[in-house]
Amino acid sequence: MADSASESSRILAEARSSLQRQQAGGRRVPVRSIGRRSAELKRLHLARKAARVAFAVMAILFAALVAGLVIDGIGFTGVVVTFLAMVAAVGVLATFPRLKVPEIGALNRGEVRSMVARTELWLEAQRPALPAPAVTLIDQIGVQLDGLGLQLEGVDPAEPAVSEVRKLVGEHLPGLIRAVKREGRTVVWSCDPMHGNTINAAGGYKTRPFERVMGEIRNFFAVHQLEGTHAGGVHLEMTGKNVTECLGGAREISELDLHDRYHTHCDPRLNAEQSIEVAFLIAELLKAERAGKPAVIRAAE
Repeated sequence: MADSASESSRILAEARSSLQRQQAGGRRVPVRSIGRRSAELKRLHLARKAARVAFAVMAILFAALVAGLVIDGIGFTGVVVTFLAMVAAVGVLATFPRLKVPEIGALNRGEVRSMVARTELWLEAQRPALPAPAVTLIDQIGVQLDGLGLQLEGVDPAEPAVSEVRKLVGEHLPGLIRAVKREGRTVVWSCDPMHGNTINAAGGYKTRPFERVMGEIRNFFAVHQLEGTHAGGVHLEMTGKNVTECLGGAREISELDLHDRYHTHCDPRLNAEQSIEVAFLIAELLKAERAGKPAVIRAAE
């Protein structure tokens, strides 16, 4: 019992220390990216570092050249000093400044692309202090955020939907992560590939691209397999009727086909054939998981 209490105290202390570092923005961002936006931000940060290093090296070489012309050569000592100056410049500028974790208050600011990138960076920094099941949630949220960012890029920032997303990212999501971290509970993970993949098609029809739904289900199972956790369920909206409400599928329903049998009074549903395709996909994923086949996380379309 004493050992258990000691271990619990250690875990709580590490989690508290990690949280303080993140709030201060001083923790170095882990190498692994959970989404394309954070990876893009890291590449931009590295590119700026490389540019500063190149500029510093060129400046040192230019200074050495000018000194050599003025004093008629810098000699062996000058060459050594120049080399050491370049090494020092490369070492310092390649290390600093480090990419810091954004503060929570800054997550929902700025345009959508930067908002998504900052949120993904913040989520990545929370991973070390989270229990294993919650780590799976972080990876899955990264995929969702990429898709959400793409859907919102063409939306007027003044739209109420954008304001709601900012509230979700800046307030509700950090609160959820903190609660899971604080409680350390084992949760049942369920995937909802429907509501995050709704778009407006030509003619004003509300629809869902079937391939996005299938892609999210694949990634849901892949993330859990990689993390050693269990995919607990999938939420679907479907009907046994031959409606034309979601794009794609075996019959390749297009935007021009939507008006044919668009019967829903609320959200677009998978028709009978699309529902069967999803069922077969889930069966294949479960079979592959039992067979121990390696999982692959695919980029959101």
